[in-house]
Amino acid sequence: MDQLYRAMSSIKILRCSVGEVFSTLANGLCADHGEEGKETKFLLEIQELLSSATQHLSNMAVSLMSQNSLKRSHTNSSTAKRKKTQTSSHNVPPQTVDNVINSIDRLFPDLNLSFSRPFHTNVVLQVSLGQVLQAAVAFRGLMIEWVVVKGYGESLDLWTESRHKVFRKLTENAHAAMLHFYSPTLPDLAVRSFMTWIRSYNSLFNDPCKRCNYHLHSGLPPTWRDLRTLQPYHEECKP
Repeated sequence: MDQLYRAMSSIKILRCSVGEVFSTLANGLCADHGEEGKETKFLLEIQELLSSATQHLSNMAVSLMSQNSLKRSHTNSSTAKRKKTQTSSHNVPPQTVDNVINSIDRLFPDLNLSFSRPFHTNVVLQVSLGQVLQAAVAFRGLMIEWVVVKGYGESLDLWTESRHKVFRKLTENAHAAMLHFYSPTLPDLAVRSFMTWIRSYNSLFNDPCKRCNYHLHSGLPPTWRDLRTLQPYHEECKP
């Protein structure tokens, strides 16, 4: 009964945090933000609320996992000590993030990468893939939090979607890939895997679908890349 009470309390706290995010987004810019730099202040406020909600979700997950009596393997005291000292993927030094991005830049010369830190220590990575697409990737530490994909020549930011349906669909698929590749224990590998996946779109308008062998379906090229094989599929044809 005590475990149920703690779980319900955690869910209540999480709902309040998420409610604050949606309430702030609904209210938009207000007089409290002032006139100078009001957009930046508003974005920082949204990021703080999102970080708070993410932290509450992580705490709830850890609490529920710690209450699980079914252990897959025996954990000794030395293992427990090592786990306590591990650095989480969203709490790493900025230099570590820079090193991972630079290593990806060297690994994939056909990707044009640049990054900035508009939110203090957290990176926003701008990715350009030839004249095919560009993407804005927001990080929290080494954890990818948000992705927006747009066409070559469009203005790039994190808050507006592409005016083209094909790149709006790529944004949806990038979010699926972001969640698929997420790894709290190997965050650098997760980032490299995601960048390898997005790089596979360099032939977006050239490769036919692996299943139907057509270039277009419902007016769109194959907008899905298999997360394991990177083969192209139309949304209606993907396995």
